[in-house]
Amino acid sequence: MTEDGLSYPIISAKKTRDGETDLALDTHIPIPESGKTDVALHFQPLPQDVKQFDLVEGYASNFFKIWDITDPAYKIHVMLFNSNWRDEETGDWIISLFKDQAVYDNKVWRYVSKSDKKVVLASGDEKLTIAIGKEKDGKRVFNIGGKKLMLSAITTNSITDYPTAENTPFNTELKEGDALVSGWLRYPKELLKDKLTIEVSCSNVATDDDMHVSTQVDSLGHFELSVPLVGTQVAPLFIQEGQNEVVDGVALILTPGENYFMLKDFKSSQTLIMGNDARLQNELQAERPGLDYVGFIYNPVSDDSVKVMAEKWIHSYEKCVAENKDFLARHPNLSKRFRDYIHESQRIEVCSEILMMHYNTYSRLLPDDVMQWVEDHSVVDTSLPVNLISGMSSMLRYKRECYAYADPRMNALWGRPASLPWLETKGMLHLSDKEHQAISQMEKMNREIFALCSKMDDRKALNDSVAAVQEKYMEAASVVATIHESGDYHKALDILCVGGEQGIMNDIIDSICTNPLVNSIHHAQILNEYLDHERCALPENLEPYIALIKEPHFRNVIFNKNEFFKKLMKEKEEAVNAVIHPSSDVEGLTDGKAIIDKIVEPYRGKIVYLDIWGTWCAPCKRKLSESHKLKDELKDYDIVYLYLANSSPEKSWKNVIAEYSLTEPNCVHYNLPHDQQHAVEEYVGLTGYPTYRLFDKQGGIHHLNWLDDENLSDFKKKLDTLEELK
Repeated sequence: MTEDGLSYPIISAKKTRDGETDLALDTHIPIPESGKTDVALHFQPLPQDVKQFDLVEGYASNFFKIWDITDPAYKIHVMLFNSNWRDEETGDWIISLFKDQAVYDNKVWRYVSKSDKKVVLASGDEKLTIAIGKEKDGKRVFNIGGKKLMLSAITTNSITDYPTAENTPFNTELKEGDALVSGWLRYPKELLKDKLTIEVSCSNVATDDDMHVSTQVDSLGHFELSVPLVGTQVAPLFIQEGQNEVVDGVALILTPGENYFMLKDFKSSQTLIMGNDARLQNELQAERPGLDYVGFIYNPVSDDSVKVMAEKWIHSYEKCVAENKDFLARHPNLSKRFRDYIHESQRIEVCSEILMMHYNTYSRLLPDDVMQWVEDHSVVDTSLPVNLISGMSSMLRYKRECYAYADPRMNALWGRPASLPWLETKGMLHLSDKEHQAISQMEKMNREIFALCSKMDDRKALNDSVAAVQEKYMEAASVVATIHESGDYHKALDILCVGGEQGIMNDIIDSICTNPLVNSIHHAQILNEYLDHERCALPENLEPYIALIKEPHFRNVIFNKNEFFKKLMKEKEEAVNAVIHPSSDVEGLTDGKAIIDKIVEPYRGKIVYLDIWGTWCAPCKRKLSESHKLKDELKDYDIVYLYLANSSPEKSWKNVIAEYSLTEPNCVHYNLPHDQQHAVEEYVGLTGYPTYRLFDKQGGIHHLNWLDDENLSDFKKKLDTLEELK
């Protein structure tokens, strides 16, 4: 491939000198034990003015590349105008000179004139003159705008080692503001013409929400993106081709108010960052030790299995700590912020991985010794920004869930049979011998079913075995259900569980977490979980808990979110009521096909796009929140959007419709009773939530994968086919 992006194929591999080997073009090159071989490769003739080209050859899994094959007479020019330079004194990346453009002061410049001794750059109306001294041992004196600097060529993929140590700590202020990230992707034209996208993501520890912002890269590889932040945050940058394929990624830690310029070179794999806060960003690009991924438990397992997996994670962490100690010793000038970040991120990551395994135990609790290890290693370091580590919010949530399952009040609220004898010890229930026996039997059966699930991979055999156990289970379950329905049980819950689940969780956090900042994060997360799950404002008995959030930023986040939901239905109630349909439309029908036929029948002659979702389903809501983009793309098609909600409380259901503006005239919403919804889901072949189906103009059903509508070209072809069906 030449400098102008044109390719010239290899036409033969015949030897031209002694020691070389004749090769067929469709074979691998055999490498002897010495690791060296001589091969002649013959190309189609290159144009005379080509002075430099790249060799890219081989198979997908065994390719090789040789960059910058250069005419020796041209080499001194290429070294200067294909290079990046850093300040010898500070270590900062100062300037890059390339054949077509230059980089300086956080922006790309064009050449007004250039020679090996002087270049004149321009950016808009601004001009800059740079005098360049002779190269000696990879160093040159640059006079940039009258300021002399001794610069050295950057020959590594990233700037890891700075000449002096740097001990500035992180700023922990929860300051809101934007960071500006701009840059230049020096990528082949073939990639740039496919409209690459830059996406940056970061999260808020108080809400556990991921925020994504993106921008398109122009045809020259330039981009600029403003990233909203709350304090200093990890904000990984992804380079994407199309909607889903990640081409590359860059680790960043951004601070509000700062500007960052990134140069990413496809050929050399160099990633360099320029700006006032560039040092940490450059250090983050270094290859460094990380946790070995040791696995994830997908099915219910015994406590012993959890302990074994936890021990593997602990071993991985201890190995990583030792390797990092050696790495930091070899790079003594790495900044304090870098050292603090890698220590904190790996500690939080391993604790999160271990805590997540509580989902796989019968009790939803970790073994005591495992939990103690996590307690010892998961204390939040408040000398660092609380939004710094992206996994912090998940780790705190997993810990809180373990506390919840250990609290008998929460188990009573959830109706777990084992909590009933505890209520009796509190004098709130009186259980007969028959009821004690039923509770014991039900607990035994639950453990047996859990054990079966942990041991059997054969789904049919598992279902048969569980069915056999459940015959005995149902009798005990009916006795326990009677206890749960009793007035004494509900009276006990009213006394013990003031404020419900959120109220108990707030009590738990106040009893175990004394640090004001971490306490505030927990309280904010607890209330946010309600707001996110229910998609409606807090009940009156929970609103006072907002005041428990002492940290002003987190308190304001929850207060504003609650106010948003308060106002939402008031503003959109009429529009929502216009698109929801009553279940009485299909009253008395029990067959799934009959129900869906009755619902779809008024829209014969149109394409119906069915969306089966639930207010409790995060992927469903994410897709709904983005559905306006798809509808804009499909505006030329005569489509009715039919939404069937599964097990969704009416208030939450209506709020989601309002929140995501699913109120256009071509939107139809149903919230069917459980039995009818289940019958419809069986008929359409539910594959999970969300599930999508298309109905043609005659009412015929057509299956879709849940991501099919993200490939717009193919999706439109499918719609065109349905349009033509008679």
